Amino acid sequence: MKSSIDRKPAVLETPSFTEVHLGMGISCNVDGQVGPPSYSVRDIGKVGVPHLTKSQLTTLKSIRHYFDPPTLRFAFVGGEYAIFNPKFGLCWRGVPGYRVLNGGCNAYYAVTDRFDGTVAVPDCWGPPRPWVPGDPGRGVGNEW
Repeated sequence: MKSSIDRKPAVLETPSFTEVHLGMGISCNVDGQVGPPSYSVRDIGKVGVPHLTKSQLTTLKSIRHYFDPPTLRFAFVGGEYAIFNPKFGLCWRGVPGYRVLNGGCNAYYAVTDRFDGTVAVPDCWGPPRPWVPGDPGRGVGNEW
């Protein structure tokens, strides 16, 4: 019987994260698993970008009235239409991810962890969103 001293320590491998260009969209490849593509809102109407419904366009227009950074993107994540701002990079591994600007006040999209939908955090973080009537928000600041 070997003692615990004779065993080699476990080696934890860090996952590989890369951006994959799929036409006009960009996906995150995490160890060979490719997530849903996201698209720049500035590319809407171009060939290779999904067509948005009138309701989806109206929501986006409301957001862009207050907040229109060059990094603003949308994706269809598990059937959900999610608008988010990947200000730290498209395949950023931060937790809980990026705030879903058209979701609940506690909705986040983890671009490298959640390929099947967005996630709800326990509380509403971040400042209230002026395009969402009655958005409770939390904290201070005004990134919009």
